[in-house]
Amino acid sequence: MKSTVGNGWILAFVLVYASGLALYWPRILSISDEASYVRQAVAFAHGTRTVAVAVPFSSSPKAVTPGTYPVGTSAFLVPFVFFGGWRGAAAGAFVALVLTLLILRRWLREEGRSPGFVLLMLGYPAVLLLSRIAMSDMPSAAVVTLGLWLFFKGRGRPWWISYASGLAAGASLLFRETNALPFVAFYSGALVRRERRVFALKARGRVHQPVAAQVTPSPV
Repeated sequence: MKSTVGNGWILAFVLVYASGLALYWPRILSISDEASYVRQAVAFAHGTRTVAVAVPFSSSPKAVTPGTYPVGTSAFLVPFVFFGGWRGAAAGAFVALVLTLLILRRWLREEGRSPGFVLLMLGYPAVLLLSRIAMSDMPSAAVVTLGLWLFFKGRGRPWWISYASGLAAGASLLFRETNALPFVAFYSGALVRRERRVFALKARGRVHQPVAAQVTPSPV
């Protein structure tokens, strides 16, 4: 019964969020960082990494990289800007919020807790803003939550669950460099405790570190 009530409240709040986004869809890119992410996503959607900008006193435009942020967020936004134009990027943040909520709900259920605790995230004031702007915050929340859920789920279970946690940890660097910090804390604890799954955790993270470095655009 409690689970049903909790799920009902979650659905109600998500519908409120969705209605607010649909009725008051963002008309501008209000943050310079958001503009960088969206311009990069638009470039990716057109099969290129650069955009053309006008050069003073020249008739030839210059190809520049829109931003220097890790490319994960812009890559995540590609399908939204491909079908909805640059204004479609706002839907990406909402989808990332929903993914985060689904992971949290599953995690709480496996821990024997009420899924209603997910409402704590929906009640966080900053989420009202972050769930409607095309920034790295909500995609980062989704991938970090996934990685931490798999980390705790993997204790005493098959190695591939911890391997998947390491995969998520490594992938999180493609969205924001500081996403690694929660994993460093918990993985270090597993290392100190000499847990047998440490190799699976580290192996996948090491694969993604050089990948993240290679795909981050340069400022030139």
